[in-house]
Amino acid sequence: MGDLLVIDDEPDVALLLKASLEAFGHDVAIGHTAGEAIDLTQSRDCDLLLIDLGLPDADGKDAVRAVRAAGAIPIIVVTSRHAIHERVAALDAGADDYITKPFSVDELAARVRAQLRRAHARPESAQVLSFEEVEIDVAGRRVMRAGECIHFTPTELQMLVLLARRANQLVTHNELYREVWPDGSAESGHYVRVYIQQIRSKLGDDATNPTFIATELSHGYRWLPVPFVRADPSS
Repeated sequence: MGDLLVIDDEPDVALLLKASLEAFGHDVAIGHTAGEAIDLTQSRDCDLLLIDLGLPDADGKDAVRAVRAAGAIPIIVVTSRHAIHERVAALDAGADDYITKPFSVDELAARVRAQLRRAHARPESAQVLSFEEVEIDVAGRRVMRAGECIHFTPTELQMLVLLARRANQLVTHNELYREVWPDGSAESGHYVRVYIQQIRSKLGDDATNPTFIATELSHGYRWLPVPFVRADPSS
């Protein structure tokens, strides 16, 4: 199971989440502030962060940004904020999933399992995908562009690899949705568009004049770079 960190400003809620997730075999630490979320994810060997947005010292989205900037730990927002703009903003900040209160403990546990599986998934076929401008080390979970390492969340990386493995082929919205969220844990196909936007931003891609990801209106997306074959130095 996983080593989880729960951040919620309400001690009773944090303790309830701790007890519930420990019943599924996880080890769970708790905190109550954005500062604790940042400090504990850096000082502990955490596998996943569950965080509320209404924290006393800062908005939870700011903590998500800080944690995301420091590493690839999966992040699930657990909050009473139902508005779609809050959901989109949290995903844009770097969260991997978003669940609203009240919720089923079984559903939350399933979403935790899905994120842990995604973070520890074994790579399929080619472990390094090479293109002229980008190299994706699937096994090492690292993306390089022009010698610079670009950080991607586990969900972003999974979606990027799905597109890159099918270079110049159309990948539909439904295919991406089913592959990345096979258990249906994402609440809306809008998640796909949010993550594509984040991937483009990190690659420095322009949706109106794309170098990497082209949009096929009403259908899906296409990874444009062709595989790059390095010359054999012995030839």
